[in-house]
Amino acid sequence: MGNLREHNYDFSEVWRTKKAHQLRQSIKARECYCPLANAAYTNMLTHVPTMMKVAAEVGVGQVVDLVQKARRQEQQLQLTS
Repeated sequence: MGNLREHNYDFSEVWRTKKAHQLRQSIKARECYCPLANAAYTNMLTHVPTMMKVAAEVGVGQVVDLVQKARRQEQQLQLTS
């Protein structure tokens, strides 16, 4: 797809290259049969420390969303009062 080092570690630059577009189209057309991708996902799912880290990140994200929603609601109440 591309080398992040060659793009100053900017993933969006790599993602928008012509080569990346062609690769995504190839995958979408089911021209790629990558059994190792599935093995990597299985390894992550069965690796307890990785799953705990993912669960923590998801939990933190949900808490942040709830706090932001509560703040917006509080601001709206203050505006209508």
